[in-house]
Amino acid sequence: MAPPGTAVTSYAPAPHRRPPVAVAPAVDRRPVAPRRPPGPARRPATPAPAQRDAELVAAVVLLLAVGALGAYLRVRPGPILLDRLASGVAPARHHGSALVALTRLGSPPVVLAGMVAGALATIRRHPARAMAVLAGPPLAIGIGQWVLKPLVGRTLDGVLTFPSGTVTAVAALATVAVVATPDAWRGVAGVVGGVATVMTAAAAVALGWHYASDAAGGAALGAGTILLLDSLARRLVERGAARGAAGAEAWRPANR
Repeated sequence: MAPPGTAVTSYAPAPHRRPPVAVAPAVDRRPVAPRRPPGPARRPATPAPAQRDAELVAAVVLLLAVGALGAYLRVRPGPILLDRLASGVAPARHHGSALVALTRLGSPPVVLAGMVAGALATIRRHPARAMAVLAGPPLAIGIGQWVLKPLVGRTLDGVLTFPSGTVTAVAALATVAVVATPDAWRGVAGVVGGVATVMTAAAAVALGWHYASDAAGGAALGAGTILLLDSLARRLVERGAARGAAGAEAWRPANR
C-alpha cells in the first residue's frame, strides 16, 4: 500500500490490438499471349538442305551423262546399242499428225507459256526458284543447239541431231513443272512431265528425226539444267539469309 500523499499510478494493461491483416492484391488470371523474341524479318520459305543437295547431285549426274555420251558420239557417231534396241521396238520413218502434234510440246510458244506459268507459281514462295524457272529452258535449249550439236557433230540425213532440241525443251518444261508445284502434288507433276517427255522422245524417233540416244541426251540436258540452276539459286539465297541473320545478331548487343 502506498504511503499517504503519494500519487498512485495505474498499470492496467493496454487493450489487445490485432495486427493489420495484409490483403493480397487481385491477380489477373487471364491467359497472356507469350511474347515473341525480336528477330529478323520473315524470309521466303526455302526447301530443306537435304532436298537441295539431292537436287544438285541429280543435276550433276545428268549433265555428266550428257557430256560423256556426247564425247563418245563425237568419236563414234553411228547408232549405239540404245538406238538399235529402239529401232527394233518401233522402226523409224512413221508419219502422222499425232506424232507431229506431240513434238509441238517443245515449240517456242509452249516453252514460253510454261516458263511464265512456272515463274508465277513460285515468285511469292521462292523468288530464286522463279528466276531459275525463267532462265533454265532457254539456257538448256541454247546449250544443246549452239554448243553441243556443233561440238559433237552427229548427223542424221545431213542434220545435226545430238542432243534433240525438242526433247530438251519438253524435259526442261517437265522439270519446271516439278519444281514449281507444291510438295503435296509434286509426284503427280513428275509423272505427268515424265510421260510427256517419253512420248515426245518416242515421236521424234518414230518420225526419223533423231536417234533414241539423241532423245535421251536431250532429256538429261533439259532436266539437269533446270535442277542445277534451281539448286544454285537457292544456295545463294540461303547464304545471303545466313549472312543477314549473323549481321543482325552482331548488331543487337552493340545497340542495347
